[in-house]
Amino acid sequence: MPDGPDPYMIRDVFPPMLSDDWQDYSELEEEWLTGNLEDRRAACSKTREARNRVRQYLSMNGAKTWARVDRALSTAIEDRESHPAATIVSAVTAAELTIRFLLLRPLIAGFVFHTKLAKRLVREGYTRRTELDRRLLPEVCGAWGIDLDGKRLPNGEPLWNTLESLIVVRNLYVHRAEPVAPEQAHGALDCATGLVEQIFKPLVEQVELPRPPVGWADRGPTHDPAEASIDYMGS
Repeated sequence: MPDGPDPYMIRDVFPPMLSDDWQDYSELEEEWLTGNLEDRRAACSKTREARNRVRQYLSMNGAKTWARVDRALSTAIEDRESHPAATIVSAVTAAELTIRFLLLRPLIAGFVFHTKLAKRLVREGYTRRTELDRRLLPEVCGAWGIDLDGKRLPNGEPLWNTLESLIVVRNLYVHRAEPVAPEQAHGALDCATGLVEQIFKPLVEQVELPRPPVGWADRGPTHDPAEASIDYMGS
């Protein structure tokens, strides 16, 4: 994972939410390439600030989410051989929690130096539908230089495209009781594990947090993903 987000993709990701007082990265590359030493130091400090805000969000909000992801993954592993339908439900649940609360929200928080706007982005605009989460994550990952499309499963298949297809399988089971094949359940578990191992854990290392949940703050029930009122940076 590179040091910070691509300054030119942020407005493409969040055009409806931006206001005149938003502080973006539009000058970062110019400062780095053409500026003097002080300008380059200022540009680097913005990149560090982005990582700091990701770390702060995760350290204040990540422990309870990780506990739920870990529980869902453990259930999926236990059911893998005997209950494919239960496995795919647990695995996709783990994936969706990871996408929203361990990747999308902290990465969005890292973009924005203006705290009130950051609250709007992670509370108001992106708390509703998992389908919207899945549309946003590739763009947000791209802005951070994370090649989501390049992530692969153990069988060589693309992680992200496979996950999207298996979410459809999960939904058909939940809403219509359509059958789930064992290989589909195993694939969903591989996808959920891949999100954690290939994207989330490298992100945690990049922002210098200990591996979850050791050392992460537990701020109480308002920071549980089951609560609709999860706030940015503990407010």
